[in-house]
Amino acid sequence: MDKEEVKQEEKPAAASIPAEEAGEEGEESGPRVRMFEIVGWDDGEGDVEFEELENFDSDDLWTSKAFFLVRGGEAASILWIGNEFADGLDDEDRFAEVAVSRFEKHLGRSVKCEERLREGDEEDEFWDLFELG
Repeated sequence: MDKEEVKQEEKPAAASIPAEEAGEEGEESGPRVRMFEIVGWDDGEGDVEFEELENFDSDDLWTSKAFFLVRGGEAASILWIGNEFADGLDDEDRFAEVAVSRFEKHLGRSVKCEERLREGDEEDEFWDLFELG
């Protein structure tokens, strides 16, 4: 086995999100964050859509909405739920379960919801994501 073959074997496994989704080619600042608004939720019935926000910041987190935040290059997401949105839910656990399932269908791949946050329960690490978006 020559050195080139050894280097190929030592490479880490490919990211779960395709490279074109992880950020711009040659980007050195790390993977970008993608933010998706959950649109059309009616207790899990009917059409639920996920609209990606291109240029976003923390001001886009409206209390009457819910969002998925996905770091580029990872198969993990955060589900953020605004308080007014949560007030309209019959069962928040069921909402999270169905929303993740539908989000996976939307993306066409498996996504682990590593964290579910209610408005007001965010920590500093969460707010740091908006510096990457």
